[in-house]
Amino acid sequence: MMVEANVENRNEYEYLINLLQEKYGGENKAGSLTEIYADNPEYVAKIKAMGRKSKELFGTTLAQYLKQIGVIGKNNKADTEAVAEDENDDEKALRAEEEHRAEEERRAEEARKAEEERKAEEARKAEEERKAEEARKAEEARKAEEELKRKAEEARKAEEELKRKAEEARKAEEELKHKAEEERKAEEAARAEEARKAEEARRAEEERRLKAEEERKAEEARKAEELRRIEEEKKAEKERQRREDELRRYELEYSAWVRMCNKRHNEKEKEYKRRLQDRREELEYELELKRDAEIKAVKEEMIKYMRQLVDAEWTLESLGLFDFKGKRSQNASIAMAEAKIEETKLEIKSVREAYKNEIPSIDIKMKSEEVKIRKSLESEFILPEAPRKPE
Repeated sequence: MMVEANVENRNEYEYLINLLQEKYGGENKAGSLTEIYADNPEYVAKIKAMGRKSKELFGTTLAQYLKQIGVIGKNNKADTEAVAEDENDDEKALRAEEEHRAEEERRAEEARKAEEERKAEEARKAEEERKAEEARKAEEARKAEEELKRKAEEARKAEEELKRKAEEARKAEEELKHKAEEERKAEEAARAEEARKAEEARRAEEERRLKAEEERKAEEARKAEELRRIEEEKKAEKERQRREDELRRYELEYSAWVRMCNKRHNEKEKEYKRRLQDRREELEYELELKRDAEIKAVKEEMIKYMRQLVDAEWTLESLGLFDFKGKRSQNASIAMAEAKIEETKLEIKSVREAYKNEIPSIDIKMKSEEVKIRKSLESEFILPEAPRKPE
């Protein structure tokens, strides 16, 4: 858009310069810029606009430039004073333009500083949030460690309780053995005293003794089984504790993995949007370059016909009163130039309409570009391997 406007302004200023050179060339020089304003009221606004951009276009003031190309000449003292006044006006306009630009630069600097302060404040808040998150994680880790200590203490107490019960069982067993020994001695004394008893009584006593022995062995086997069961429960408790520790460690690793995946995903989406926007801007810029090149070519044709029109009008005015043939020829040239100028205007309008009609095609091209960008990002943003869950 800006390139198109600059081209139009430059062409228009060149056209004005050509008109002034043709009107005031040779010996018919203007005495001052004020005189040019007075002689050309229909072009005053455009000449003044050209004067405001004179430094950018010609590298000097408009009055000085018109003197350089022979449009303004110093013929007397009054003309010299008028030229000096024109130059002062031009310098005032240039100073006003420079002050305006300085003011815009100052405002831009203030806006930049405000943006830097805003970013610094956002960075400070982000740092505070990060520290708060670290403190929260440290507190969670401390509580988890205390929980592990509590469970270890409970396991130690349970183990002491098992030892106490085992000691009680051992004492009970010794008491049984002691009682059995006392019973055996009493039985021997009874047998000594009852030696004379019948064989049937001896057999009955023997059977009773054997039965007592079987009961003792059965009791020992029961106690051994009870000890084995207690030992297996201890092993099972240790295995359960080990599995809980592994699961807890897996949960921490899995949470870290999820955060990493989310971070990689967010980075990939951000990069995808950036590349998508860059590609869209490239396509739009290519379309604008094509439009500007076509418009420039047509406008060059327009300038050529405008010059032909000016030349024909100038020649027509210089012809004699009775030069009808020359006048017809120049009128035909003027009509042809005006028709060509109208054609170039229509061509410029057509190019602009074609540009507007081609803009929707960018959305169609972007569909395939989205797929390409997605594929390229899949190879660049690979997710980390997930932690293995314990069996």
